[in-house]
Parts: sequence; C-alpha cells; structure tokens
Amino acid sequence: MGKSPLPTSFVTETILNDKESLMRKFIALLTFLFIVSTVSVSVGHAGNGEESKIDVISNYVEEHFKELKVQGLSIGIIQNGKVQFLNYGYSDLEKRLETSEHTNYEIGSLTKSFTALAIMNLEKEGQLSLQDSVSKYFPDFYGIFNEKKQEITIEQLLHHTSGIGEDSIKLLREDASAKALPNLVDKIKGIKLEDIPGKQFEYATINYDILGAIIEKVSGKSYEGYIKSSILTPLQMNNSYVGVESNDQQLSKGFKISYFTPREYQSPIFRNNYPAGYLVSNIENMINWLQLQLGDTTTNISPLVNATHEADKTVSSVNNSFYGKGWFVASNRFDELYHGGMNPNFSSYISFSKKSNSGIVILANTNSDNFYEMSSNLSSFLYGDELKPLEKSASKMDVVYSVFSIILFSLVALLIWFCGYIVYGAKIGKRHRGFEKGSMKKLIINLMLLVPVLYGIYLFPFAFSGVDWYTAVVWSPSSFIIFVGSILTLLIFMYITYFMLLLFPSKNTYFKDAPEILTLGVIAGICNAVVIFLITSALNGTGDLSYTVYYFVLALIIYISGRRTLEVKLVDVAQTIIESIRKKIFDRLFQISYEKFEKMESGRIIATITDDINRIGNLAGLAVVITTSFITIISAFIYLGTVSGLGMIISLLIIVMMAGIYAYFDSKAGKHLNVARETQNKFLSKVEGLIYGFKDISLHRTKKSEYWEEVRKINSEYKSNNVYAFKMFVNAFMLGESLFIIVMGFIVFGFSFVFHIIDEHELTTFIMILLYLLGPINGILNAIPQLAQIRVAIDRVKSLLGQFPDMEHKDKPVILDYYEEIDSLSSSQLTFTYGNEETDGFTVGPIDFAVNKGEILFIIGGNGSGKSTLIKLITGLYKPLTGSIRINNKEIDQGIIGEYISSVFSDSHLFERFYNTDLSEKKEIIDDYLQLLELDKKVDVHHDTLSTVSLSTGQKKRLHLLRCYLEDKPIYIFDELAADQDPHFRKIFYRELLPQMKAEGKIVIAVTHDDHYFDVADKIFKLDMGRMDNISHQYNK
Repeated sequence: MGKSPLPTSFVTETILNDKESLMRKFIALLTFLFIVSTVSVSVGHAGNGEESKIDVISNYVEEHFKELKVQGLSIGIIQNGKVQFLNYGYSDLEKRLETSEHTNYEIGSLTKSFTALAIMNLEKEGQLSLQDSVSKYFPDFYGIFNEKKQEITIEQLLHHTSGIGEDSIKLLREDASAKALPNLVDKIKGIKLEDIPGKQFEYATINYDILGAIIEKVSGKSYEGYIKSSILTPLQMNNSYVGVESNDQQLSKGFKISYFTPREYQSPIFRNNYPAGYLVSNIENMINWLQLQLGDTTTNISPLVNATHEADKTVSSVNNSFYGKGWFVASNRFDELYHGGMNPNFSSYISFSKKSNSGIVILANTNSDNFYEMSSNLSSFLYGDELKPLEKSASKMDVVYSVFSIILFSLVALLIWFCGYIVYGAKIGKRHRGFEKGSMKKLIINLMLLVPVLYGIYLFPFAFSGVDWYTAVVWSPSSFIIFVGSILTLLIFMYITYFMLLLFPSKNTYFKDAPEILTLGVIAGICNAVVIFLITSALNGTGDLSYTVYYFVLALIIYISGRRTLEVKLVDVAQTIIESIRKKIFDRLFQISYEKFEKMESGRIIATITDDINRIGNLAGLAVVITTSFITIISAFIYLGTVSGLGMIISLLIIVMMAGIYAYFDSKAGKHLNVARETQNKFLSKVEGLIYGFKDISLHRTKKSEYWEEVRKINSEYKSNNVYAFKMFVNAFMLGESLFIIVMGFIVFGFSFVFHIIDEHELTTFIMILLYLLGPINGILNAIPQLAQIRVAIDRVKSLLGQFPDMEHKDKPVILDYYEEIDSLSSSQLTFTYGNEETDGFTVGPIDFAVNKGEILFIIGGNGSGKSTLIKLITGLYKPLTGSIRINNKEIDQGIIGEYISSVFSDSHLFERFYNTDLSEKKEIIDDYLQLLELDKKVDVHHDTLSTVSLSTGQKKRLHLLRCYLEDKPIYIFDELAADQDPHFRKIFYRELLPQMKAEGKIVIAVTHDDHYFDVADKIFKLDMGRMDNISHQYNK
C-alpha cells in the first residue's frame, strides 16, 4: 500500500568520504581485513562472478529468513540480462504450499509506478496534460493552505508535491464499490494541505488514488480495466491484475506479525486505494516489468518509461533521493531507482540500475519492518557494495506491544487473585465489611481521574501514528489492539480492586494502605518512564507535538498528584510502623518482672526504641523508591530493547554485575554495621552514666578525664565502623557507575562508529534513556546501604523482643478489694540468690519475719547487707528462690503482693502525674498533706498532675510520701526515706508521721540508719551478710 515515507533503508549508503578521521579508517580497515580472513571462499569471491553473487544472496536470505519473520518470500534478479529466481517459505502455511515464481503477492506501493505509466500513456494520447488541475476533472476538488484554496496539478500528484500530508491515509475506508475512487476524491475535497502545492515533497498515498480517479474519468474505464489493457497485457504480465480475483489459486495468504510471529490476516478491500497499492503480481511477471525499466523489453509504451524515471529536482531531496513518477531516484554512484511497498499483510521492493544493467524484485507475504533493510542491502550488493548485516528487527512495535500486554495481563491476573484474596479475608474475619468514612468520595475522585487517562488512550493512534483507530487497527500488529485492551482491562481491575479494598478494609494496620502505596509507586514509575519516552520522541521529531504535550502534562499531573498522595501515605505508614513497634515493645516491656528488667542494658533499650525503630519506619519509603525505580528501569529497558537488543542486553548485564558487586559489599559491610550498632548501645549507656553520674565524676578531674576518654573511644569506634561500612558501599557504587559509563561509551563509539549497529536517532534515544536511568538506578543502589541498616535494626528489635515473655502468657488483670482487712504481713524461709543456683552469688535469707496491723518494723544493717534486696522481695519485685510472702498467714502470689503496698525506694522516680489514684474529691486532703509535708508553697496538684518536679531530693521524697497517703494502701514500705531530709523534717517524719500511720492501722516497714529514733519501732530486725536477726529486745522502750 502507498504508505512509504522514504525509510533510510531504501537509500544505498555511499562510500566513506574524505572527511572521516584517520582513526576511523584504520578501524574500518582492520575490521575489513578480519572479515576477509574469516568468511567463506564464495563470499570472498562474491564480486568476481554472477553466479557467486546469486549464491551469496541466497545464503544471506536463508541465514536471515527467520529474522525477517515472513512466511514466504520470492526474489527475481536480473544481472547483465540473465534472470534468476529465488523462493523461500510458504504461500499457504496450513496447506504447506511452497512459494514459487508463479506465487502471486500484493505488490503494495510498487503499484504507483504502473499508475504513473498509465498517466503518461494518457498524456501521450492527448487525453490529459500533466499541468492540468484536478479540478478540471473534478470541479469541486481543491486543497486549503493557510485558509486559501489551492489548485493541485496532475504532475504534483505524480511527484508527491501536492501538499497533501502523509497522514491522509487515515481518510481511507473499506470500499469495494465501483465508484470508490470518485467517492474518495469527493470525500477529500477541501483537504487541509501541509504546504503550498509544488513547494515540498511529502509522500502521500492518496496522491495516486486521485490519479486513479482521473484515469477512470478520462479513459471511461475502471482503473483495473485500464491498467490491464494498457500495461499488463502488452507486457505479457498475464498472471497480474488489480484488486481481488476470487478464483486466483496462486495468490499467497497474507500475514501480519503479532506476538513475535507472522499470523494470517485478511486485509479489508480498499478499492479506493487500488491505484496506490493493490496490484497483484508474481515474481515472474515483475521481472517483465523490471526488464521494461532497464530497456530490455520493447513495447508501444516503452518510450514513456524513461519519462517516469525523471526526478523532480525543484524540491529538496529526502535521504539523498528525489522522487520521479512512481520511483525514488537515488543520488548515488549506481544511479539507482527503487521503490518499496507495504500493505497490511504484504511487503515488496524493486530496484534497478541501468549503469550496472542489474535489478532486483523482492515480494513477501508478510508486513515486516526489516524487509526493507534486507532488500536495500541486497540491491546495493548486487550493484557492487559490501553485503551488510541485518540490524533491525522485523517488528519493533510488535515486540513493545506484545511484551507490555503480557506484563499488563499478568498484572490483571495478579489483581484478580488479589480481589479473591480480599473476599477470602473478609470471609474469615481478617477484614472489616462496609465502607469507611470518605470511601465514596475517594471512589468518585479516582473515577474522575480516569477520564483524562481514557482520553489519552483514545488519542494513541492519532498521537503516535497520525492516523485514526480504523487505520491503526488495519495497519498495526494485532498485538496493538490487545495491548490497548490490556491497558483498559488493567484500569478496570485496578478500580475494582480499589473498590474492594475500600469495601473490605484490612484490620491489619500495616497492610491496610500497602496495596494503595505500592500501586501509587508503580504508577509513579510508569509516569517516570512515560516522561522520558515523550522527551526522546519529541527530540527525535516523531509524533505530533500537541499530543506529546498532552501526554507529558497528563503524566506530570498524575505523577505529582500521585506522588503527593504517596508521600502523605508514607508519612502516615512510617509513623504507624514506628508507633506499632514501640507499642509492641512496651506491651512486652510492661509484662516483664522488675528483676529481668534490671538486668537489661538501658542503652540498648533506648537505642532500639529511638534509633532502630525510626530506621525501620523508613522501610515503607524505601520500598516505594525501589518499586518506582524498578518499574521505571524495567519499562525503559523494554523500550531500549526495541531500539537495540544488543545494547539492552549489554546494559542489563552491567546492571546485574552492579547488583552482584553491591550484594558482595553488602555482606561485608553488614558485619561492620552490626558492630557499629553494638557500639552505639555502649555509647548510650555511657551517656546515661554521664547524666546520672555527672555529680560523682565532677569531683575529680582525673575521674572525669578517664570517663571522657572511654566515651571518646567508643564514639571513635562507632565512627570507624560506620565509615568502613559505607566506604564499601561507596566503592561498590563508584565501580558500578564506572562500568555503566564505560558501557555508554562503548555504545556511543562502538555501536555507532565501528560496528554501525545503531543509527544517529536511535543512539541519541539510547543514551538519553540510559542517562535518565542513572537516577532510578542510583535510587536503588543508594537504598541498599539503608536496607542494610534497616536489616540490622530489625535484628536488634527481634533480639530485644526475644528477651520479653510471650504475649500469650500475659498476666490477666487482678481485681482486688482494696478495703479487705489486712491483719498481718509475714515471710517464711524467704531466700534469694544473685546469679543462679550453679554459681556462688550473694544470698539473702532464709528470712522469717512477721509484722501486724498497726505495727512499725525497722530494718537496719550496713551497706551491702541485703536490705534493698529484702525490700524488693517483700514488694514482689524479686521472685524468691525459696519461701513465700504471706498476708493474714496466707501465701500470696509474688506478682500481686505489690497491689497492697505503697512504697518509697531510695531511688524512686518522681512522675509528674499520679497514676491509679482518683483525686477528683481530694483537693482539701491534698492541700492538708502538702501543708503537713511543708510543700504547700513549693508545688501544687492540678487534677492529677504536679505543677513541677524540679525540686530537691528531700522534697521529691516528701512528694513520694504524699503519693503514699493518697494511694492509701494498707502497707507502707520506706527505704531510707528520711536520709535525704533535713533534721527538722526528719523529726516530723519519725515523731509525727509514722505514729499517725500506726494509729491508722497501717503496717509500716522502714529501712533506716537513724538509731536515735529506733524507739518509734515496734520491731527491729538487723541484716548482716544476708542473714536477719530480731534485735527488738535491744531497743525496748
């Protein structure tokens, strides 16, 4: 068919010119010598004889036949008057009918030369003039340029200088009627022109359809009839005809490449396009036509042939060629004339050189992109050039459509599975049922956002091919329609999935937003890829700029809006992860005993809760960066594969090598990150020691200096391990990036200048996309060190959680009657050992004591005697090795004894708030106690919160005493409470407060060293090396 925009492959390349550099010539010479030394003898002598050239051509076609992806191929060659036929493949694959010189093919745009010769014949007969305007034969016909009517002549139609645009092919519709041609002329009257007629060459199939209508008008015959009687019959092309003959047994089936292979395709009947592309012929008849062009055949129309070979040089050449009448005229050393043809399911090519007295005709039953490259290579070789390798693919766009549609349908299958998973989750109770607040609003907004996307899909053929959907369906690979269908199907199921997620929201906090976040990440990646495709398309001058701008703006809006939503979601998810992990840690933390908690490193707990969890919170953001970058890279590499498969494979191998390098260094760096994390625990412990022990180390310069030296050393170790780890990642990054740059250099200099594998436009596209990919690739590579840190953080969190009891064994809340009468507190054979039973640790006990309601017990003893340990045993903070605590002579569980006790330890922490205490109706009581404790001018209690905790140690202890009063437990235990008090308040504590507690029936146990107040106690027990004796008799009142 007549849509042939003069591809570069139609033009024979010239010999290297004098401007080429010496280095390039040297490399070319080495390459040539290598080829000469390795090729077969037949190729080495290919230029020495006609038969050897035919053999080389035959071997070349056989070698590349699979790459052409055609089902059948016929070649006719004329060399110095000698005719050779070569046939390959099948004309009917189902019946296994092989091609022959008698196999008929649609010859596509080769038909134009027949139409041109028919016009010249009518001019010779005086029935028309090339200077005639189309309006002479069709009065209503005109073109419009800059809103002005323009007349178009027959000669301008012949030379494709009418101003009618190439995209006018979209005006063709299936029409088998007898008036198809005049109907077309009537349809396109007033057509908008691309330029003033006669000013510029632009290949447009419809030019020759108008000529066909004029032939019918002038001759009074149908176009088919006139061609047959005036050209085909005189040339004895008896098996050739125009259009469709249902009884043609020699007509090959037509094929169209779809999903990587040619598949049978029946094209619609376009009688309105017969003059431009629908002559049917075989290779034997086309040799007759070729002989006519070379001057080897003489008929009554022979004198007209040379006139069709005359190029119109009043306009600029395109790709070093001018256009004659149905022929391209190349400006090369062979004086070659050629033309290619392409119908939806056939391909054709013809070339001849009178100077070489040679010509070639190639017909194929498949629409193949690299057919023209092969044909041009063969014709150039026939005339004396080197035989070039086949570089292009048979159907680049089919690869794109096929691969993407397979990927998209895979995603659809994944979404269908996920929808089923959502329903299953709702069925088993893992998901809620029903929309949450705002769900309908989200559905409507997303539905509205689909409108511009669907409109963008509708614009596909207009934007990238300049044709409408009808034309696109006819001419594009069948995979194009499936590709578009896969996009629509994916959009539908994405919306259905989104609907299902809103209808059945997950109960799991982590997974609730995960699908939406990943989807937004995928969309961001696709938009990223689309942007670079559009930029390269615009730079290469392909596609309508207005459509490109629309897609660019659409992709940008989707990217920005989606990215904003994504970032907001990520912040929420990250904080949710942090909150959830902290909650889990604190849930476990509040379940362990004080005894176990006391053994844990405080620095480790602080580092995990503050640093590790925050790092894990970054995981969601990193996942999106990796997903977005990965989708961008995959999309870009699929596109690169259509530009240069070899370049894509080499680039992909480099990416794999970079990943391997990173994996190696990641394993090495991980060890140092673990050490650095351990060092951080030590550092935080030192910081804690500094905060709580600064008073102690400040007394001595040497002590402070030694402590600072330890902190400095640990800080330096932390830095060294981190630097070493990240240095490995830097080395990996630089090595990988260097390899990437080397590959780009190899592609630029090797592919383009040495091996000529890729042309200039493709090279520009390839390099631009590779440069653009540096961002996403770096995004993934930079995420690897962060992932390594997150992995360490996760291990640390798991390790910390592993020290806590399982939540399944979580104690049930104990409900106690706090008004239960407590008459006595006692112990029986109570012992505790530090360490374990197998080691010789310090042991307290066995201890027996009893204290009754309204009694005061003093525990005395030197430092290290076990007083604090005993208090922790009595309060249930430590679990005894043997023995038990009893209330009212009944053994009580160690875990609940504390519920009966209010205590003040020597190191008790003063919280700003009173917990587990109802103060709603105790304002007067609080004021009285504050006055009693002489704190009424220092602090106040608002609701259940202290106005300040910035008090002296003694004042803080008094506030602890206030807490005990307000808690009003039956048992009070004080550990060195009076030690931090001034003598005045110490006297009040012993002489007023303790007797008052006794009078109220409290059981009071106090650890003290104030021997001149021992008379206050009812009982005095002394501890020494873990053993306790009753020495009350020594201090009888």
